[in-house]
Amino acid sequence: YEAAGKQPGDPIVLLGVAQIAVHVQDWRTALEAVVRLKPTFGGRPVLLALEGAALTGLGRYQEAITVLEEGFRAPGSGATLAGRWLVRAHGSAGDWDAAARVERRVRERDPHIFVTASFLRGRSLDSAR
Repeated sequence: YEAAGKQPGDPIVLLGVAQIAVHVQDWRTALEAVVRLKPTFGGRPVLLALEGAALTGLGRYQEAITVLEEGFRAPGSGATLAGRWLVRAHGSAGDWDAAARVERRVRERDPHIFVTASFLRGRSLDSAR
């Protein structure tokens, strides 16, 4: 976060702040950085994934799902990140069927990706049908 204080308006610094904030689960800081980045990067999948991650962390699941679905529809690796967070948002919201459907779509898109995370509390998404 140090660079953010020295270069508060730099989009690359803000993107780094958003990524670090998501990593350390500082959801408010992540969302603030994403909001400031929107005029520069708009609807890029990576930015949507970071926004959705922050919204999920804040418990704003429906907003997160809307944002993450948009990011997941886009091409590129950022879309895969959005898909991973979309699984988490649905799971956190308690919608295991939707989480399982999205997990399968993420794996179809990238068969080598590991989607399921410890937050799912050991629940197998394949059995959530």
